Amino acid sequence: MLRGLMLWCFCGAAAAACELPAQTVTGRALVGEFSVERANAGLIGFSGAEGDLTGRFDFDTLYEIATPSGSSRFRINDDFYVKGQTFLGNLHWERGSVPPSPGRYELSALSVERPPSALSMTMVGDSITWWSYGRYFRCLLSAELSGVGFTGPHVDTFGFGHAGEGGNKTSQMLARLDAVEPSSFYFVLAGTNDWPSADPAKTFENIREIAERLESKGGKVIVSTLLPRLDANDGFNQKVNSLIREWNGSGCNCAVVDLDKDFRALSDQKSLFWDAGVHPNLEGYHRIVSILAPKLKPLIR
Repeated sequence: MLRGLMLWCFCGAAAAACELPAQTVTGRALVGEFSVERANAGLIGFSGAEGDLTGRFDFDTLYEIATPSGSSRFRINDDFYVKGQTFLGNLHWERGSVPPSPGRYELSALSVERPPSALSMTMVGDSITWWSYGRYFRCLLSAELSGVGFTGPHVDTFGFGHAGEGGNKTSQMLARLDAVEPSSFYFVLAGTNDWPSADPAKTFENIREIAERLESKGGKVIVSTLLPRLDANDGFNQKVNSLIREWNGSGCNCAVVDLDKDFRALSDQKSLFWDAGVHPNLEGYHRIVSILAPKLKPLIR
């Protein structure tokens, strides 16, 4: 579901507003020496002689490629093996870095220092939280939520922490909550992958349990209604959303924000997805943030 899609274009001025800042490096480990056949703003393509390298590079690490003039650093959001070549896609270069010319280079994995912030937010979810254009989610939100740092066990291509994992059902999120460290706030957007169970009530119970377990770590939990879908499973999401609204965060230090209602009301919502109607495109995330930011600001104090 998450690999093999060449969504690696750099999307103009809106994308340029987000960038990977220079980071403080605390350690490095050599990954290997590789032949690069092409590299641009959003993609690195390796020589076919390297074989299948998918899985050698993870989605949380800052990488450095040594060049004759110095080095360049980048983070990735996708990898895929197509027609005998491995590609790293949806990537972003650290501020000041330049994609290398074709050649053979050493690549290293870097450990970096995460700067502390007065308030922290951990976003818990599935691919909508981080994958594809979801890599812009926190960058766009951070411009609206001054003083809030994003944390989590994973890191997106702009260096923001998060707790999203692609394809996750709510039961899988429950199973990995131990990896989520205490935070000032938690934002939960979960459930759209649960439709095969055909049990909206169970999905809602899992979402409420996720919220309660996060609250037990300390901090406020903000639960969002699910985004609309453009496929046959939208009815499932609507039923889950009805249960979330009815609950409204009662019984814990929780709040509910209704993303679905405002997003569904947009006259052009069908143009805000890049696939069959599950994953928003870049404009979709701009709209999501424009809906969420005014709802989140009063809750973050």
